[in-house]
Amino acid sequence: CYMNTFIQSLFMTNHFVSRIMNFRLHLKKNPSKVDKEDHEFGIKVVELLQRQMTRMCVTRHKHTDIAEILNAFPADYRSGSQQDVTETIRFVFDKLGGFEQPLIREVFAGELKEQLQCQVCGTVKSRPETFSDLVLSVPKADVVERSGIIPTTQTLLDQRLMYELMDESEPVFC
Repeated sequence: CYMNTFIQSLFMTNHFVSRIMNFRLHLKKNPSKVDKEDHEFGIKVVELLQRQMTRMCVTRHKHTDIAEILNAFPADYRSGSQQDVTETIRFVFDKLGGFEQPLIREVFAGELKEQLQCQVCGTVKSRPETFSDLVLSVPKADVVERSGIIPTTQTLLDQRLMYELMDESEPVFC
């Protein structure tokens, strides 16, 4: 199950386990009604993850049950149908406060700096972008078969971060 895999991945992330044990979710300044509801659900998720990580640390059993966590989640997660794991991770990270909270920012986030340089005057414009996941363009199987080269994660990451030259159809205004 995708949720079991996600919970196991969190457990295998030592920095997450150590941080979740003492983590306290803080409510945003000037929260809306939705922010308050998300905060309440987030507090529940934090408590559930703290209990689950503790069980996983101290048990001698090969498996631990995550029914308590699943029961707290919306019905879509309990239906038994497969959910998109990326959307699940984003949902959980959002309920844990996203980048505004140190737990996600310090354990799972990174920052890319997109830079645009004018080819005429050389002016550089920078824009930082915080992320918790990167979308990598994985080639289709037939493309890999034709090329005979199996791309590595590093190759896909290098392609994602490659320098891109803008042409006249995409002008940069200085």
